[in-house]
Amino acid sequence: MKKHAIQKKFFIYIFSLAALTLFVMSITVYIYFFKTLKEKEVQYAVRSSSETKLNIERMFNLIESTAMSLILDKKLTGVLEKTAPSNEASDEQAAVDAKLQNIVSAQEYIKGIFILGANGHIFKSDWGADQAGLQQKEAMFLNQMDLPKNNEPAPVSRIFFIHGSISFIESIYSLSGERIGTLIIDLNPFYFEEIIANSSVQSNEKVFIANASRNIIFNYPNNVSYDDVIKMYPDIFYANTFQTYGRVFGKDSILVSDSIENTDWKIVRILSTEQILATTNTIGLIAVFVLGFLLLLAFMVSYLLSVSFTSPIILLNQSFKKLERGDMNVKVAIDKKDEMGQLGISFNKMVVQLNGLITSMLDDEKKKKELELQILKAQINPHFLYNTLDSIRWLAAMQNAENIADMSSSLIRLLKYNISPSELVPLSEELNSIRNYINIQKYRYGDSFHLQLDIEAGTEEQKILKFILQPIVENAIFHGLSPGGGSGTIAIKTEIVHRDLTITVSDDGIGMDVAARMASRKNKKEGGIGIENVDERIKLYFGRSYGLTIQSAVGSGTRVTFKLPLPAAHEDFEQLKLGRPE
Repeated sequence: MKKHAIQKKFFIYIFSLAALTLFVMSITVYIYFFKTLKEKEVQYAVRSSSETKLNIERMFNLIESTAMSLILDKKLTGVLEKTAPSNEASDEQAAVDAKLQNIVSAQEYIKGIFILGANGHIFKSDWGADQAGLQQKEAMFLNQMDLPKNNEPAPVSRIFFIHGSISFIESIYSLSGERIGTLIIDLNPFYFEEIIANSSVQSNEKVFIANASRNIIFNYPNNVSYDDVIKMYPDIFYANTFQTYGRVFGKDSILVSDSIENTDWKIVRILSTEQILATTNTIGLIAVFVLGFLLLLAFMVSYLLSVSFTSPIILLNQSFKKLERGDMNVKVAIDKKDEMGQLGISFNKMVVQLNGLITSMLDDEKKKKELELQILKAQINPHFLYNTLDSIRWLAAMQNAENIADMSSSLIRLLKYNISPSELVPLSEELNSIRNYINIQKYRYGDSFHLQLDIEAGTEEQKILKFILQPIVENAIFHGLSPGGGSGTIAIKTEIVHRDLTITVSDDGIGMDVAARMASRKNKKEGGIGIENVDERIKLYFGRSYGLTIQSAVGSGTRVTFKLPLPAAHEDFEQLKLGRPE
């Protein structure tokens, strides 16, 4: 993963930026949306739960309208203005009672209507009503009218809760302003309970109604006690409208208290915030899942972007590493039309130019090596020619020139072979050249040494570099046999070992210290040039894995081993040379 560190860093940068953006957006949405949404949800729930109060006040307004229609009835006020009831008024009595009964039957929320006249007249929709109880209600109403008001106008309650009964009470006045009676309308408590139950079920709330004495008049559900609520939150009775958050019945709740018009009643509603905010919490849960999905999407997009942007860079880096390892055929394929694509094109052009430059340098080096080979060969040929002419001079001095013709013939064949243009020759031709050379040297040293050949079948036609055996044989004669008296044997053996051609040239001369001889070659021009040049030529043509090795010890002779490749018979020199690594 280390080689893709740039991709990892790029991914971390993009994903961190995306995650930070989503986090800031989430905080902003929570502050400006969810918080506001919760507040609006609570406000809506509070407004929706006010339906109970509105229904009760609407019913009281209807009752008040009914009461006003009776109070303003001239026939009714005319009967009440009479000083005392008379038998003649029986028809009027029956008419008023019938009217009251009709009103009760038409309005289901009214249980009964009663009129107590100051002159003693009593009108009833229900003759079974308790007259003493009606008079007690009138007395309570009149007592409230007489209470001091501290010089401040204050609304007088017309609704009374007496012994489990709810009554609307209002005074009746004559045109002159004289009080002539009291109107009492008993309300149906079951209708109240129905209003509270219906509204509470719809808004999923708990409701109770209490008067100024903190007596609970109605409550829903009926099996719940609200005494602890009244004790914990006494402020619900001190303000017309009161709202607070609290923990009621083990749940977080909102308490809302409102005054009911024309009464000293308070309607208190308890709403569970958990139920109110259920929709908002569901939206919040969905938002969390959406945020998780967006984070996952940001992760995937960040990964794809990091791969898209860094893949060309990674590809270029890998291509540069291949180029460092010497792969000059590497190409970059970046299918982009931006700067990265242009960089890939420039890289490919650079590789082509670099490859051309290296090829040009190799060609120059090749030409240089060919010139060096020509120089080496130029150094070898004069050296050999000098030795040969020296032999001829000695032979002419010592003899009467009888063998000069034979020696000259060998020399001609040898020179003809050496100046031929071919660089690779069959092994058999190289061996013939050695025979001519030995024949010439025998005229100098006599028959004191002889040549021994051990040629493996099939090796004579193998091609080798021309003029590599003669310098070794020459060293064997001059440095191995001649110092010891000139007698001995030079043996040449060829064999194929592990698909390579091995040629061994050995002598039984005086031998030498190989390390000392190699050190002396750097400071001498005689003796060591042949072996050195031959080894360098082989390495230049066939590679550093080929060449010759020397085994020798003082007094034990010398053994030189050639290691050469086995090229096919039809290969020419250039094909062989270009096909071998150097």
